[in-house]
Amino acid sequence: MKYIRISHYIMILTLLIIASACTNEKQLNTNPNEENTNYFEPTREKPEQDEELEHQLGFVRYSEEDLDVMDDDEKKTPQLNREQMADTITKILMQQKPYKEAATLVTDQHVLIAYDAGEENKDSEKLKKIATKTAESIVPGFYDVYVSANPIHMDDIHSLHRETPSNDTDHTIEKIIDNMTKTKEPEKEEI
Repeated sequence: MKYIRISHYIMILTLLIIASACTNEKQLNTNPNEENTNYFEPTREKPEQDEELEHQLGFVRYSEEDLDVMDDDEKKTPQLNREQMADTITKILMQQKPYKEAATLVTDQHVLIAYDAGEENKDSEKLKKIATKTAESIVPGFYDVYVSANPIHMDDIHSLHRETPSNDTDHTIEKIIDNMTKTKEPEKEEI
């Protein structure tokens, strides 16, 4: 009799553990049809939204416990996509009327922007300020931004993009920066 009672308690306890494990699994999965939902996926708790709102807001929240459970791949320090930043800066500049052509290079410390805005706008300080502020709004604050209205510098920047990184690359970047900063600065005008 004693063994039957103990076996009943063990069976009930086992059923409770299995039931609670299933409940926890359902809480982790936002979509019951998905079997391998990543707990750390930023969209895991995201309710259905219209597309317009979805593109206006971005939100992620982690706790210390979340970070302790993450795989090493998930914990890696975020990397900045320099090509994407350069692309964004250039596209924003090209949406402004006076810019006819622009080139942007983003390194680990610098943003180099060269543009052509036509002869009538060649020395416009206003356009340089717009380009500088655009880059500063995209890249982290520790980046140095250099802007040139000389279209020849677009070719210099482009040649760096094709180079394989080496010690000589840093020297070449510094030479281009020197050339860009030697460009005659007109009197400043307010934006």
